[in-house]
Amino acid sequence: MSGNWSDPLNWAGDAAPVGDPANDLAFGGKGASGYIATNDLLGPFLLNSLTLNSTATAINTIDGFTALDFVFDGIDMPSVLQNGSGAFEIFSDINATSILTFGGSGSGVVRLSGFL
Repeated sequence: MSGNWSDPLNWAGDAAPVGDPANDLAFGGKGASGYIATNDLLGPFLLNSLTLNSTATAINTIDGFTALDFVFDGIDMPSVLQNGSGAFEIFSDINATSILTFGGSGSGVVRLSGFL
């Protein structure tokens, strides 16, 4: 996905996400080009998990005007999972109202820039 989160054409199923504790967002990537995915949605964006799964040799960026607000969805604790070899930069504030786990099976670097 490249571009603004509010553009439904940037998402599978042609529907932009809305903040919800059940959200499990996934970002991929491949090849020699990175992308910038910009969270331009209003208010803190509620989600349960963020999965990063890129094999790109360039850095992919998740940029945000509003905070990513990781919350417990009633089943799973919130998480950020790096499952790929490609690097990601997250330029967004991060809120966690529950214990937030960072993990995954990938080797790619994840750099956080923003308030935690």
